[in-house]
Amino acid sequence: MPKMQYLDGTSLIEQTLTRTSERKLFQQFLDRDDDGIPIADRIYETAKSEVTQVPLNSSLEQVKSEIVTAVINKYKQTTNTMGLSAYEEAILDLIAQTNNKRSLVGKIKAGKVGLESLPGTFPKMRKNAEVLFKGKVSSDLKEADYLAYRTEKRYAAMLREYAHELFFAVNNGLEEKVVDFLQLIYELNKIKSSEPITDIGLRRLILHSLTSDKPLELVHIKSLRFTYPAGSNLKILDNTAAVEQAGLPGEQRLYPTEEVIFDRIGNFRELLGRFGITTRVTLIVSDPDLDYCFPDGQNIVPQADIENGKIAAQSYVSNLRSSHPEVENIRPLTEYLAENNLDQQFSKTFDSLVRDCEQGGGKFISERILEMRVNQQFEHYAQMFGTYSRSLARQTSIQQISNLLSLSVIFESFPTTPLLIIDSRGFEDRLIGGVKSDSVVKFFTKLKDPTVIV
Repeated sequence: MPKMQYLDGTSLIEQTLTRTSERKLFQQFLDRDDDGIPIADRIYETAKSEVTQVPLNSSLEQVKSEIVTAVINKYKQTTNTMGLSAYEEAILDLIAQTNNKRSLVGKIKAGKVGLESLPGTFPKMRKNAEVLFKGKVSSDLKEADYLAYRTEKRYAAMLREYAHELFFAVNNGLEEKVVDFLQLIYELNKIKSSEPITDIGLRRLILHSLTSDKPLELVHIKSLRFTYPAGSNLKILDNTAAVEQAGLPGEQRLYPTEEVIFDRIGNFRELLGRFGITTRVTLIVSDPDLDYCFPDGQNIVPQADIENGKIAAQSYVSNLRSSHPEVENIRPLTEYLAENNLDQQFSKTFDSLVRDCEQGGGKFISERILEMRVNQQFEHYAQMFGTYSRSLARQTSIQQISNLLSLSVIFESFPTTPLLIIDSRGFEDRLIGGVKSDSVVKFFTKLKDPTVIV
């Protein structure tokens, strides 16, 4: 564990973990190697990186006060050969300097003067010296001190988080694999792009996977590859290759290869496999998005583009299946529903949500969130196509949101609770499978690369 300047790392572990066996397991985890460096040092590096990205601003005085208290506590905890703390020694030195009491202070340090022999003015001299000492500590603080203290404080908080993970594992009968459990949580923390909606769900899923012979069901919901040639047409790409084409007037758009998505899903599976967790992947292509974004009666893109897009969507799924046999199950959403006799249930759920949204939101989404989504939709397509109405933006937003919420029907069809691995979509993260939020555990990580305007 990195040496801590202001906070006592050893005491921290002892205070958090009362049992010797737990401390040993925790230390084994911290000592594990991460590319040649102990995990403890890696966590410290992460803590430092996080705090350097957050300016002090209005919290400066509070942090300064905390650091001064921490420094003074360090002085109080350090003793010399005479048993005198460094703090007492510093206060006595200040008394000697400011009150011309060098002889008295020398006798006190040597243990030749007891409390009963101190002059009546001594308490006041001591109080003044303590004020001076505190002021000196405060004035001597440098920018590096602020960084070091804030880093240590964040580091201590991160250690406590991992200690809580240890408690969870031990309390759920995973003591023999607790170090592996902690390291897997650590590895997942390194690649997450957003916090899981519920940490407890992810923990329980990992716990079950480590103690069960059943494969962990991994799910990825894949959007179609929408492109807009010349800013006036629609084209669905039927493969994963990188494509560059004209967008708005004077604009070239680079749609990056999607092969990285499959590489990263493969890396995720490999990570779980290192800890003995087998996986099975289901990739569902959200083919209804084409109708949701461009419903009947729209006059944004030519109808022929939509019909060609539906054909391209089918080819896209076929190409994914042929080029990625390592993915056990690749299905368009409509096909998955039909094969599993879920189409009526999904349709009923979807239609009910659409009605609720049309009346102002409903149980699963507020009107404020709905309007936020409508604004985004309107601004995006108005920029893209020029002529675009708010009524159409609202209609398409309601359908897309209802589709996201209804995905719980899909997730409930798996034999065990699936782990959804997907890019974070901001406020929409909570909407995915939101009708029954416990139907899925969500893990947000970087899978796809963004479109680039070149």
